[in-house]
Amino acid sequence: MEEQKIIELLYEDPEKGIHEAINLYGGAVATICRNFLFDCDEMDVEEAIADSFLKLWKSKEKLVSYGGKTMKSYL
Repeated sequence: MEEQKIIELLYEDPEKGIHEAINLYGGAVATICRNFLFDCDEMDVEEAIADSFLKLWKSKEKLVSYGGKTMKSYL
C-alpha cells in the first residue's frame, strides 16, 4: 500500500491506517528498536515499537507537511 493511502487511512480509519503502517514498516521499526535497546528486556523493546506507531498516529498532521520525506524516515 502506498504511503499516501496510509496517511489518508490514519485520518479516515485510524485502526486500519496503523495496521497498514505496521505491515509496511513494522519490521524496520522493530529492528531499530532492538538495536537501540539491545540490553533491555523484550517487553521494553515491544513497548518502544508500540510507542513509535502511537506517535505516528498522534502526529499524523506532520506527515502531510513533512517536507516530502517518507513515512519510513519519519518513523
